[in-house]
Amino acid sequence: MAKHRDNDPIVEISDPQIAWDEAELERIQTEFKALQKNYNGVDAIDTRNLSEIEQRGYCRQLVQGAFRLLHLRPQDYPECFEACICRCLASHALEAQRWSRWGGYNDVISKIRDIAYLSELHGRYHILPATSVVASIVVKRLRKVNTGGVDEITCLMKRYKVFEFAHASVKHYSERGNKIIRTKHVIPNWKPKAVKAEIPGSFGDMGLTQPIPHKSAEVEDTTSQVGMILKSQMPLPPVAITTTKKITREQAVDLVVPHMVKIMKELWSTTTNDECAAALTREIVIVLPSEMKEWLEVWSRQAGKQEVEVWVREATEDLETYEWGETQVVQGRPAAEPIYAAINELEELHNENVTSVAARHKLHEGTTMIRHYIMGMEEKWKAWAYKELSKELLECQAAIATDVSFIRRSLEENDERCWKKRRANMENAANDDGEKINWLQ
Repeated sequence: MAKHRDNDPIVEISDPQIAWDEAELERIQTEFKALQKNYNGVDAIDTRNLSEIEQRGYCRQLVQGAFRLLHLRPQDYPECFEACICRCLASHALEAQRWSRWGGYNDVISKIRDIAYLSELHGRYHILPATSVVASIVVKRLRKVNTGGVDEITCLMKRYKVFEFAHASVKHYSERGNKIIRTKHVIPNWKPKAVKAEIPGSFGDMGLTQPIPHKSAEVEDTTSQVGMILKSQMPLPPVAITTTKKITREQAVDLVVPHMVKIMKELWSTTTNDECAAALTREIVIVLPSEMKEWLEVWSRQAGKQEVEVWVREATEDLETYEWGETQVVQGRPAAEPIYAAINELEELHNENVTSVAARHKLHEGTTMIRHYIMGMEEKWKAWAYKELSKELLECQAAIATDVSFIRRSLEENDERCWKKRRANMENAANDDGEKINWLQ
């Protein structure tokens, strides 16, 4: 699920276009008919057997066509334009023969689902990242690799006006990066929906239905005060956790392209070079396309980034995905508590062993509900613990204040007694001196 914080700025964008009229779309499609999926003319181009230079050239032309559909000029948005070309190359937009088999399909459908969730949650349209929406236009509209509008992603695109807001995605690329952005446009007839985590009926007679609780202001205020007490009262031994991580070519390209564009734009400034080197890792370099590896090799040599140069030279294989394991020692929950281990097993079953689409979907929904319920109960008990500890802490503070007040009052009374005694001694001494003087006289 994409993360969207409530304090993220909401962008003000122009009214959604009516996408484009059919005549304009057909005119631009005609220009690219030789690159379209089912075109069999004598001038048809075999998009699956192109050199890297040819692929880049055709992708550039297609992205230019997409910008024209959006009534935008590439020279006005150079960073976004180059990033969209790289996304088309990385996702093999020219080679796509089926919409669901296109290299960028999984990324787009994941983001579309995030948009649907966030839009329904906030009641405002959210816009797709520029590289995702432009690449979708290239594949779905210009190359005509479509599904007749009946698949899930196409239905969601229509419902949440993805193509209508595509111009805003491009315009806000530099301002907010390649992220999902909330707009000020309200969804018509939207009604707030209670977000609940429910246990399915098949779990017996438990009948548990709990809303996911939010921390109250009281709990938030006491978190900083009692957090240390919680940790000290419930120490957990260090646990070694090994996690399997994965990166795809599309993700790597998204990370690297902004730095490449910035380096070329700012003429190899030292600060920009350092930022790029800090953003790169060996795993990112491994999955980059060959032309980007060549660029990085030249750049790293000239910028004096020897570690990056070594990574590029070692990355000889043309991999589109790469997985690796990372082990870290953490202070906290064991890596495999029974309930979380069970959920992970269910999710692995969802990913690998279940062949029925309906069963897989139902299984995924079930595990999601279980996870939400557990998270809700966990937050509920945490809130209760914070509240109880806060109450005890306040009682202790009151007792300490009472004791301090008593001690202060006792000290003041003792000081007063000492002063009275000292004054009496001084008066007695003065009287004795007077008597001695009188006796001598």
